[in-house]
Amino acid sequence: MQLTYIIDEDRRDLVNDIQNFKIDFKESNYNWIQARQYENSMRQAFVNVKYEDGTAFNLTGCNIVFEGRLPDKTSRIYDNRDGVILDPLTGQFRFDFPKQAFAIAGSYEQAFFRIMRDGDNVATLEFDMTVLADKVISGIVPADYITPFEDLYTQLESIVENAGADLQAALDNWNKKFQAAFDTVTSQMNTLTDNFKTNSQALLDEWKQKFSDAVKAWSDNYTTLTAAKNTLTEQYNTLQASFNSLQEQIEAKNLVTTDNFKDQLASNNVVTTKDLATTNLNGLQLPFSVARLAGNDLPRFAAYGYYGGAGIPQKELVYGVPDIVSLKFTADIKGNNTVVMTFSLPQLATLFPDFDVTKVTVHPSVTGKWVYLSSGGAATIGVQCLNTIFTEN
Repeated sequence: MQLTYIIDEDRRDLVNDIQNFKIDFKESNYNWIQARQYENSMRQAFVNVKYEDGTAFNLTGCNIVFEGRLPDKTSRIYDNRDGVILDPLTGQFRFDFPKQAFAIAGSYEQAFFRIMRDGDNVATLEFDMTVLADKVISGIVPADYITPFEDLYTQLESIVENAGADLQAALDNWNKKFQAAFDTVTSQMNTLTDNFKTNSQALLDEWKQKFSDAVKAWSDNYTTLTAAKNTLTEQYNTLQASFNSLQEQIEAKNLVTTDNFKDQLASNNVVTTKDLATTNLNGLQLPFSVARLAGNDLPRFAAYGYYGGAGIPQKELVYGVPDIVSLKFTADIKGNNTVVMTFSLPQLATLFPDFDVTKVTVHPSVTGKWVYLSSGGAATIGVQCLNTIFTEN
């Protein structure tokens, strides 16, 4: 099936009843596609995009998105994965419809293509898309099909599957190291206990001998030595009480065991300094326009991570929309018209390991609403200015 769109010339009248949205394709030359229920990937549309003067729409660096609402008027299709640029300079692309597009028979409430490039986009006029019923077999249940979310679910499943084995290996390794350290400490404690028993007993024997000497001296010289006897008796009683108390603690083995320590570690979620690490990309400052802000307004930003270009010129063409991830960040306004973005270093290292935070190149978009940060690899950070525009230095 071949479709043709003319940008700036194609038009249709507004729908009269927006609550019961229905486009009237009768008595018109609208593009149309008709397929059978449960078809899968082999139904293709070849699309030509032109300007009203007949020149081709340049599709270089573009991503094609199919948007549609199924005949049940509930389920949606947002597919940025199945568009293929055939000849960018002549404005030709092909779209291979997924099986989710033909889950239910009837006429689509709305169906059109959206062309994305550098954070900007233009949409084609709707086409009449109908799905013929298949009464012989039953297929998939209609549901939303949003390809960026599908990609994230696939990544999440992979992370969950791998996390179990990695966590168990790390726990086993930690247990071995902890047991070795605990054995060393236990051995040292036993040595200290034995030395204390020996040295304390020798000291006690020494004081016993002094006491005996004092008693003899008392017999020889009662008046002189009575005071000395009392003093030595007090000292002896104090030392004996201290020795007995320490001996009781040693015999009671009042120590934290390995199991006690493991339970305490398991019951506490500890955030390490590594989890809190950030990077401001070597203090990279992005200038923005103050003139477009209201008097009491502050600039607001959003940041996303991409794979596969996101508007950055590539050495090799990459077709399809890149992976998109919302990034954690803080925005620090410097002076009146520059901002420094600080990102979570663990998030960048996990999701985009090939992004070098020390070698960042800035690529502004044509509209000024975006700047794209790259480091020479496939990963890209896109920063969006929500209520003003970025400017040149």
